Amino acid sequence: MLGSLGVGAALVANYAYLRSRGEGACLETQGELLCTSIRWIVILAVALLGVELIVFPITIAYLAAGPVEAVQSAAKLFGEFGVLTVLRVLLVFVGAGVFGLFLYRRLRDNSPENFPAALVYGAFALVLIGEVVGRFLFYATHVGINIGV
Repeated sequence: MLGSLGVGAALVANYAYLRSRGEGACLETQGELLCTSIRWIVILAVALLGVELIVFPITIAYLAAGPVEAVQSAAKLFGEFGVLTVLRVLLVFVGAGVFGLFLYRRLRDNSPENFPAALVYGAFALVLIGEVVGRFLFYATHVGINIGV
């Protein structure tokens, strides 16, 4: 999801650069391609968000029903780091879901005029922050397995 939104942000930055240079004839074609590409990137991001919202509860259930170390990790995830867990889910949901749906609705007419670049950058930034928080949670909730020697 982060990769697809990163590509979308890069495409928007490229279009803004071409527009600032006044590239003329190719700018119109580039704008149409941008709108089409961003629409498909948004569809992919929303689909991946759906997958993530299905996989996350399954992962938590697996941890909660697993060995002692897995149960301790799940307890940390919703105890000590509960606020960060909720923050991560909200950031990814708002970034990919809400911003994505706004983008899709704005780009229905395939017109690059008044392109919502801020929505693309905002979606990418929110998902990036959410994924960084998720990576932190992955390492912070790690419980080691003691192997007796």
